[in-house]
Amino acid sequence: MTTGAVSRRAGAMTAGAATIALLLGGCVYFPDSAGPLRDLDEWSRAQDDVVDVVDTSSELTNPANPFSGESVGVATIVLTDDAGADDVVRVARAARDFTDSRPDDRFALTVDGPTGGVALPEDDDALDASLALVEQAAVDPDVVGVDLDLDHESLSTLVVRRVDDAPASRVYATWAESLASRQLSADVEVVLTPGGTSVGRDALVAARSASDDPAPTGVRSFRAPSGARETIGDELALLDGLDPASGAPAVPGLTGWRIDTTDGGTTRLGTSALAEADAVDDAVRALPGAGSMTTISVAWDDVVIEADTAPDAPARQLWAALAARVDLDDVTIGAGALTATTADLGVGAALARSLAEVPAAADVVLTLVVAPGDGGGQGQVRVQGAPVSSTVGVLAGLAALTDDPAEVTAYVRDDGAVDVDVDDRWTTQGVDAITTALAGTTDGTAVSVGFSPAREDPEGEAWAASFTAAQSLSVSDLSVRAQDVDPAATRAHTTGFVDAWNRLR
Repeated sequence: MTTGAVSRRAGAMTAGAATIALLLGGCVYFPDSAGPLRDLDEWSRAQDDVVDVVDTSSELTNPANPFSGESVGVATIVLTDDAGADDVVRVARAARDFTDSRPDDRFALTVDGPTGGVALPEDDDALDASLALVEQAAVDPDVVGVDLDLDHESLSTLVVRRVDDAPASRVYATWAESLASRQLSADVEVVLTPGGTSVGRDALVAARSASDDPAPTGVRSFRAPSGARETIGDELALLDGLDPASGAPAVPGLTGWRIDTTDGGTTRLGTSALAEADAVDDAVRALPGAGSMTTISVAWDDVVIEADTAPDAPARQLWAALAARVDLDDVTIGAGALTATTADLGVGAALARSLAEVPAAADVVLTLVVAPGDGGGQGQVRVQGAPVSSTVGVLAGLAALTDDPAEVTAYVRDDGAVDVDVDDRWTTQGVDAITTALAGTTDGTAVSVGFSPAREDPEGEAWAASFTAAQSLSVSDLSVRAQDVDPAATRAHTTGFVDAWNRLR
């Protein structure tokens, strides 16, 4: 029997790819699980209470040698919304019999009922324990459903969705003890999500999505190893202090939380408004057990304010000034660092004006991705932890390149160095665009520029050079790397780039 225990969520990453073809060197290679997956689909749909087969994919077992075609067939068998725990157990055991009958094929299967799913582990004892836990969830009044992936060869997980009035600490203790009584261990997450108490496929998918989303708004989640219940007294005390189901008074402005003891002890708090973030942070830090957390952060929408980031911190003030001018996503604000993404190509000018308002932010470490939205160019700019002072002069020019028909990727490194890669062409117009974009580079900055051959000239010469920015450059200032096609072309490209640079200086 070769049922692999790939997690349900991992198996869903390439949904709908049951008949993946590998197109390599003009040939087509079909993973050897493609045919068995079709047979599984046909077999599953013939079972009582099965309504669908989803998240099918062929996962290569040896990605380094895709020509072998060796793969695992991944799939989730979905039951009807009125199916019970006994139906999950019945279909799961039947699916195991199906895979046992095909010893030459490999599968990683999950069976989803209306309240949760169970990944079928390879070990028979682990399968028996998993199905026993499914049956336990059906009779536990504190629980809506469970997601189980008990795999001895990788990280085992048990996600328990609780009802509104069930204390999370009690639910964790119950299920941690259940695992221990079966000589099993897993990371246990007890979660209450918006709509998580509803039953049915749509509610299950929504609850999983909310549970997987790192933003804590509307989500109350506690995660700890099952074997840690005797050593996390402080963490459980903090949990009880946050959880109204444990009798704790509500913290004004707190809309959700995520406590995770598996990563050294982190708590992320959700707020309904940014103005409440500091009050929420102060209130939670005053609760018993809060000192056990390595970090406590506060999130509002998709903005995360990390621990010890006061309202007057330069990074927080810079964010406020910048966010008033451009749309920022995936924001994390630290005491001396700011991380974000944006599709607004005006971010360079906005950063310059924001820094003029908050000059103390010059030393803030900036991590930023600039990429045009739908309909824009193909390029992007990546600021990789560089000081704002090193970024502000070049960001506007580099951002403008992302809207170019050529695919241009630019980097501002953590030491302030600037790298520009052009994936399309060497033309006078292209060189002028690059040198114009670099016009704001501070003298003394390390710069590298690389051009791939023009699309219309695939045999042409790739050219790259590195140099130190200065008011005026000579050919000898450049360290040139070219692909030995035509020395004369290399010299011409180098001279052309230097001339274009000097024209702007």
